This record gives sequence, C-alpha cells and structure tokens, in this order.
Amino acid sequence: ADIVASCTDAYEPVIDDPSWIEDGMHLTDNSAAEWGSRALDRCDVKVRLGYANLQTHEPGTTRVGQEYLYVAGQAEELKKLPAGRPNLPPGVDYWPVFTDLLAGNIEGRTGNNEVTFFNNHGSQGLQFAAVGAKVYELAQEAGLGKQIPSEWFLEDIRD
Repeated sequence: ADIVASCTDAYEPVIDDPSWIEDGMHLTDNSAAEWGSRALDRCDVKVRLGYANLQTHEPGTTRVGQEYLYVAGQAEELKKLPAGRPNLPPGVDYWPVFTDLLAGNIEGRTGNNEVTFFNNHGSQGLQFAAVGAKVYELAQEAGLGKQIPSEWFLEDIRD
C-alpha cells in the first residue's frame, strides 16, 4: 500500500515492525498508541496536526494522562492518582505542526522514497466528517453504493 491509515482504539502499539514499511509510504494514525517507536524511527518526515487540547493548567492542578486532563485536590488525594502515560507517539511533542508545513516554514517530503508520518491529533475529527460527506455526495451522484445495516458498526460491549 502507498498509504496506511490506522484506526484503532488500542492502548499499545499495533504497528511497530519497521520491515512492514516500504520506501515512499505515507502513514497516519487515529489513536496515539497505534504506531510504535521502531516504526516511527523508519519515517523520514513526521508532522502532527496540532495540539490535542489546551496544554496550560490552573495553578494547584495536576495533569493526568496524555490527553491533558487536569484535577485539583489535596496533596494526599493527588497521591492516589495513577501515573500519567507518556506522550504518544514517542517524541510527538517535538514534531512540527501541520500549519508550519502549509506555511512553508518546514520542509516536507523531498523525494519519492521518503516515508512520511502524519500524527492526526489536535482536532475534533472534523476532517472525517468533511471527507465522508463529500464521498457520500459523489457516490450518490454516480448512483454507487448500497444501504448496509447500521448494526454492523455498533457494539454494545467492549472486549
């Protein structure tokens, strides 16, 4: 494949074997933990969409987890909180953001063999709705597709 877009709810890397990645591929994620550090090391250009949320907090609060959740409380209560997970993918805090690429402030892919990675975090998923709406519109205009049961996409338990 030329493009690999992972889309899981995994808490651990799903793809970490760099031998699965070929020259010239473009990779992207939907969940922070999907790509492991060995796979990311194989990428020549790494860019992130933006920040997952505001990264500032009120004095007296503590960050919990990677999604910038903050809590306040007494010191004894805060000691009971689980340790936060590190930012994933590894090193993403130092990657340039997509707007820097668009503005020409950073160089993107310069050759056909370079592997690119786009960390797709920092929005509310609006890109999926926009692309999905356009695909649906074009399919309707072309008379393509068929209705499928919504039950195929729903679950009432989490394994």
